[in-house]
Amino acid sequence: MIGDTMSNEHARAVLEQILATPEFAIHNLGKRISAFLLENMALGGKGVHADDILVIGGIVAMIAGLALLIYLLRSIVPFWRVMVKEAECETAPSELLIRPSSAALLKQADENTSRGEFRSALREIYLAALIELNNRSLIVYQAAKTNSEYLREIRLHAADAAANFHILATLFEHKWYGLESCSGEDVNQGKTLYAALAKGEENG
Repeated sequence: MIGDTMSNEHARAVLEQILATPEFAIHNLGKRISAFLLENMALGGKGVHADDILVIGGIVAMIAGLALLIYLLRSIVPFWRVMVKEAECETAPSELLIRPSSAALLKQADENTSRGEFRSALREIYLAALIELNNRSLIVYQAAKTNSEYLREIRLHAADAAANFHILATLFEHKWYGLESCSGEDVNQGKTLYAALAKGEENG
């Protein structure tokens, strides 16, 4: 009888742990199962047969399996979202086909400058440089790439352009992300750096 009582207490402890997990808060399922089983297990003080313990053990195992299934499903969903995001990043170069040309971007930069929107103008110049470098096969433009990745590509294909791109990328990062205020002089510097990169195309 002592052995049966210990087994029952152990089963009850395991059941309480399972029913306390977040997975079983869904639709109050955990509360319903807990109330039903714990009420019946309270008879342990009056003596529980071995067959009863086996039944309870089976129910506990079933609930544990269901909890594991719910946990796995909840874990897979974020993983699937990451996979979809990576697939979208891999298709990013196709977006380049509908992007404006570097000349159009420079024209937009001039319009932004005339309105005093210097930060936006510098961004257009930076994007024009990326498209120019992509067209020259010095980089492969992808929205998910960092400036450091672009810089490594440029160093492999045209080391003489790396310095100008590094200065332009640093200027863009500091001004666009608000680390520093952006002025007309910064825009002019961006244009000068872009011209130097374009000149490299003519000399190449």
